[in-house]
Amino acid sequence: MQNRGVGARLMQDAIARSAQRHAAGVRLLQSSFHNRTLCLYTKLGFRTREAVSILQGKALGLKFPGYEVRSATAADVAVCNRICHQVHGFDRGVEWRDAIVFAWCLEAGLKLVFQMTLMTTGLYHEPDGAYLPSVLY
Repeated sequence: MQNRGVGARLMQDAIARSAQRHAAGVRLLQSSFHNRTLCLYTKLGFRTREAVSILQGKALGLKFPGYEVRSATAADVAVCNRICHQVHGFDRGVEWRDAIVFAWCLEAGLKLVFQMTLMTTGLYHEPDGAYLPSVLY
């Protein structure tokens, strides 16, 4: 169905549904290698915000004086949400929980390598500090 406008129509319907639900905006991650979708989303009103890179490799095992560096656990979600409120203005507890599961998947030997572009329409709160990009918020 390529070159017949199906992708554009599906995206227009998704945008319309978001508007019907009074969503403040729409976010998506666009595959950076796919120039046609970058152009399509731009024509539909999305703005390019930033590149999102997925890195892989062994943990560096670095130590920082006065800080404990360790894997996140479910007990860390509340503290992470407080930081997210300071940076973004909302919490991301579901994403933190998913990130903990994702870390487990990587530790189990799964690999993920992909480059994406964050694009948005409507409300976009520019992060003000360190943050973890995600497709879930």
